Amino acid sequence: MKPIIVIVEDDHNIALAQRMILEDHYEVHHAADGQAGLALIQKKKPHLAILDIMMPKMDGFKTCSRIKSTAAIQDIPIIFMTSLTEPEERIRGLNLGAVDFITKPFQPAEILARVNIHLQLRGLTKNLEQQVDERTAKWSEALNKLQASQMQLVQSEKMSALGQLVAGIGHEINNPLNFISGNLNYISDQVEGLLRIVRLYQNVLPNPGEEITAELEEIDLDYV
Repeated sequence: MKPIIVIVEDDHNIALAQRMILEDHYEVHHAADGQAGLALIQKKKPHLAILDIMMPKMDGFKTCSRIKSTAAIQDIPIIFMTSLTEPEERIRGLNLGAVDFITKPFQPAEILARVNIHLQLRGLTKNLEQQVDERTAKWSEALNKLQASQMQLVQSEKMSALGQLVAGIGHEINNPLNFISGNLNYISDQVEGLLRIVRLYQNVLPNPGEEITAELEEIDLDYV
């Protein structure tokens, strides 16, 4: 597909000459005044526009300003083709966003060369913007992965610290339990010994005093 160029020129003969120079290499469309040119550019969204300055309804400066203030078409390169040679006019056009000037009467080779240069620059700019977008997307993805890894690491460290804390608490709980468990057998043996002595006393003294009898009933040796 050929690159699209829109020519906005009120002089029919000049517009025809421009078309003949360019149409072998590009898809060329023409509008005869600024208003029609703006509408055509919005419709075709060309790769480049060539504007005359002195035109009816809306001059080239105003047309350029409108193009550059419209988001959908503001990146389209604009070349002014004019008979105006005053530096002030050129500065004004460049300040409005034009990329170049071609002075009338023009040379076919100059038009082709300037159009080709600015189309190449536009292509390089688009490629660079795409590369920047792709690189930014990759960096963003890498950053998200790094942040996720950091969160996992922090969570892992938290769980490790919690595990150590639980282990420490368990150790503190187990120490007295182990002490008690280790001495239960000894205590049990001692109690059994005391119970045997008590039963011997019961055999030797079958009729103890009331106070001793009451205490034995309170303890309930058979249950123990």
